[in-house]
Amino acid sequence: MLTELEISKLWVERHKKAKKKIKKCYFPGCNEKSINSHILQKNGILSQISKNSHVWEKKINQFSKENFFFEESGLNNVFAFNCFCSNHDKELFKKIEDNIIDFNDYESCLLFTLRTLYNEIYRKEILVEQIKFLMKSNKSSEMNLEFLLEFMKQQLLGIKDLQENEEDIWTDYNNGTENFIFQYREITKIDICLCAFYNYETTSEMHDYKLAKGKDMERISEVFINFFPYNNKSILLMGYNKKDEKKLKPYINTFFKESEAKVQTKITNLLMFACETWVVSEKLYKTKIQKVEDIFIAAIHYAIDNNNEREFFKVNIFKETYYSEMQKVKRYVC
Repeated sequence: MLTELEISKLWVERHKKAKKKIKKCYFPGCNEKSINSHILQKNGILSQISKNSHVWEKKINQFSKENFFFEESGLNNVFAFNCFCSNHDKELFKKIEDNIIDFNDYESCLLFTLRTLYNEIYRKEILVEQIKFLMKSNKSSEMNLEFLLEFMKQQLLGIKDLQENEEDIWTDYNNGTENFIFQYREITKIDICLCAFYNYETTSEMHDYKLAKGKDMERISEVFINFFPYNNKSILLMGYNKKDEKKLKPYINTFFKESEAKVQTKITNLLMFACETWVVSEKLYKTKIQKVEDIFIAAIHYAIDNNNEREFFKVNIFKETYYSEMQKVKRYVC
């Protein structure tokens, strides 16, 4: 069998090849070549938290000894995705790129969600291509093919789930309908940019459903979230499909009706347990995350081991008490 280092090296090499293979614009009916762009504005949003054009991000490598780690990355690489051609990247998102953003405007919120959705589809498609490259390599006989096939299956299922919301987003954009519910609020500014989606249902809940019903859940409730600094505040924007309103409305409302301190705690937990695509400033990383990085990563593994992405600890990365709060978390996860 290949060593951990050899597999990790192959994984990184195949990632570069996979990115080159996905090169067509995602806009329906467009066959133009996609360009490198950003989920959030590079100049104006991401640049606010950068130092020397760099930020810190949480990364994942499925084949290294430690799957999760933090790394400094350049602005050209973070939140980057090759999903739209030059024309559609410019024209489609003009409303939220070139103008003052109106978060009460449905279409503006829809465009943020569209970028979030396609970034997730893009990331999963890259993972699928990476696995295909690995399985075709002359080293495939030295790999755990069963694991690779299952991992690829999960990515394909995730893409299928996202495509249901994709159809509704384009229906809204083209016809002026409103298939989604969006809410936003301003809170105290912090050097975090988050642009992600997550399933409301936990892995445990989906597993229990399959055991009881003998099939996968017909529909997964997806939450779309953007959180970033804007006009000296941090904007929290969340959205979900009206088809999931009965299940999600009570949960989402807590982010917009509870105190700011409670919402800060909720966001902190989402960073640890539910959301993958986020970056922080060097200052925030070094003053808050670096000294408890081992606990932070242990907490991620704790939630994974318990199949509970809604795991919740009373920790608030916005507050000076964060370090002492994480020491209490350490008792449970380390």
